[in-house]
Amino acid sequence: MDDTLGGQRDGAINRTMDTVRETDHDELFMDVIEIEPAGIQSPVQDTSPHSNSHSRGLSESQNLLPNSPRNFFQYSTTTKEFRFDRPIGEPESAGIGGIRGGFGGRESPVWSGVPQTLRRGRKERWRSVVVDILTIAVPLPFGALAGALIYVDGERIGDDKKNILEQCIKGAATLFPLCFSLVVGRAMMKVAAWKLEKGASLGLLERLVGSRTVGGTIVTQARLRSVGIVSLGLVLLWLLSPLGSQSVLRILSTSTESSSSDSEVAYSNSRQASQASSPTFNAWFSAFAAMFSSAILTPDEAKNNSSMDIWGNVRIPLFSSLSNIGADENGWRRIPETGYTPVYASLFGISISKLPIGNTTFNIESTYMELSCSNITSQLVRGPNFFINPGLISTTGPFNSNQNISATTTWAMGYVGEEVTSLLPNSSIKALDSLPSDTASKAYLPGLFIYQDFTGRQNVTSVYCVPSQAYVESTVRCDKSSSTAPATCAVIAQRLSLLPHMPSTLTSFSMLSTFLSLTSLLPFTTPSANNIDLMQNYLIDPFSNAYIQSTPTVSQSPISSSSPNENESRLLTTSLEDISHRLSQIINTFLEGSLPNAPSYLKHDTPPSPTFITANTSSLLSAQISALPATLTVPGKLTTTITIFSISWVWTSLFLFSTLFMFLSALLAAVLSRQTLTRDYLSFVSSLCRESQYVSFPPGGVGVDGLERSRLCQDIRIKLGDLGDVEGGCEVGTGVAVKVGRLGIGSEEMVIGLDKRKLYL
Repeated sequence: MDDTLGGQRDGAINRTMDTVRETDHDELFMDVIEIEPAGIQSPVQDTSPHSNSHSRGLSESQNLLPNSPRNFFQYSTTTKEFRFDRPIGEPESAGIGGIRGGFGGRESPVWSGVPQTLRRGRKERWRSVVVDILTIAVPLPFGALAGALIYVDGERIGDDKKNILEQCIKGAATLFPLCFSLVVGRAMMKVAAWKLEKGASLGLLERLVGSRTVGGTIVTQARLRSVGIVSLGLVLLWLLSPLGSQSVLRILSTSTESSSSDSEVAYSNSRQASQASSPTFNAWFSAFAAMFSSAILTPDEAKNNSSMDIWGNVRIPLFSSLSNIGADENGWRRIPETGYTPVYASLFGISISKLPIGNTTFNIESTYMELSCSNITSQLVRGPNFFINPGLISTTGPFNSNQNISATTTWAMGYVGEEVTSLLPNSSIKALDSLPSDTASKAYLPGLFIYQDFTGRQNVTSVYCVPSQAYVESTVRCDKSSSTAPATCAVIAQRLSLLPHMPSTLTSFSMLSTFLSLTSLLPFTTPSANNIDLMQNYLIDPFSNAYIQSTPTVSQSPISSSSPNENESRLLTTSLEDISHRLSQIINTFLEGSLPNAPSYLKHDTPPSPTFITANTSSLLSAQISALPATLTVPGKLTTTITIFSISWVWTSLFLFSTLFMFLSALLAAVLSRQTLTRDYLSFVSSLCRESQYVSFPPGGVGVDGLERSRLCQDIRIKLGDLGDVEGGCEVGTGVAVKVGRLGIGSEEMVIGLDKRKLYL
């Protein structure tokens, strides 16, 4: 035997000083350990499975017995290092997965029975670093998603961006609980391992080991039947998993945001010259008559309750119908958006063009005529063999009309009042705004309008009304969603016009030729077949289309002796206020239809063309109105409503807190993995078998974690069962000893099955 230090290898353990080769440091089982001073000697375990003859023979072959003490432990005073060499007989295969024979007839790992340092090798350290980096990186995508959602808060929604965010949110909601369990569950095991090395209670370790999922945490705390700060803290922390998953689904929503800008709007001028008495009216009278009948027969929702006519033109309310609405300091009466329906001046509206996409608010100037009917009379004019002309309406007066009354007349209109045609600079231009400016300062008596209904069996019913011309300024709001979608418009406020205008007692009837054309052409605008008069029926009940279309005149009905009024005009049962409104609507509809090329404007075949100069001041607008243009261009305020992303800061905070906790758990696991010397030991069956004296399991392997140990020893068969009787049994009752078995885990060949009739320890 060579006694030189570091000489020929003659034992499992050699003291080395000066002859250590550099390559020896890289051998797998040539571990270098620093000897720390110790005051006591580690005891020898009597229960070691290798304390039998097999171990003794192996020790003798390695010169480890006391008869060779120099080879057993050679030392030098100049160093603290010693080296463990692989025992003789082990193969030189590299890696911890090497196999050698001699373990119960089965192959066993190369680390079986070989002492190992707890220090981690370079490869293992790098592997641990990679795992820690990947674990720390797991929460980062969730944090990035939260940052992206915060970034888009307040941005305009784009279809592509919205779709991408929605897909990311759905994916995050699915993956968050899985990633949370992976990261936080690993951190719990690292904390348990660290506490186990430092010393901890069994209850705390069980709580930590059992807290690797939400359900596992709750069940573990419940089964331990001990509620404390640690238990509540673990449950609350694990509740961040479902809360974080659900919070990300509730972060993003949409809202609207408005921005204002200036715009221009063109609309048809209702104060231009009427063409009712001009031969040019014949060019579009047929189209006007068809539209007039359509407006009367349109459903009630579009006829009386809609702010627009059936062609999409905005309708102007009668200012008198807003009398129950209080005016502000500027005279504006704000029309409620819901629960209030004004009476409109006409069945036709004012056409508008050049509307941009969005919400546009602007003011328009318009005029209309309103009748105020205050008296209704009925007198006998008809008998079996006679008819008496009342003598009020005729082409010669006293009430001027373009028709004379006869026994076949159904209804007639007449007017007496101021005639101002002679004041017009150009008699061919029939417009009140073309009158001399000094006319506005003069006083004129109001005219008188009469409407006579001859449909009674014996009497004629006469309604007397005072006409007046109203000049109003209306605030219109139009909403347009796209360039192809029709606009939705309504008058939202109205006041009397502040611009110069003629006295209200001068009306369109004050130019007698216009009124005479009305009385001549209006009977031909609606068909009267089988004694059914659409216009007359509209005056009685405009809310029933069936009534308008089919009710015959009274003169064709059977005589009723019980109710004499049933044999007379139906106007007798209609209120004067309703008659005033409905007659005004019919007359204004005719007057609007007589404006130049009215059907083309109303149907938007020829939309109002904007003027070159926008009337952005009152004086400019007044001057343009006096010029009687077909259209007027006024400034408007465009409010664009855009849909934007909006986030809930409550749910965002909860999601960020859950993600931050996951990230801190990953950092904690990385730190504790470097503060713990032992490998993963808890919760593995291989760790349980390693400590059992009844399992033929390879000793050693302190440098291998539990899962790796299980992988290498996965073919070892174990069983939970009866390990044999307890020596001496157990005394029960009167001192009779009975057999008592030992319940535990052991090698399959050493364990017998359990007997439910037997007692166990």
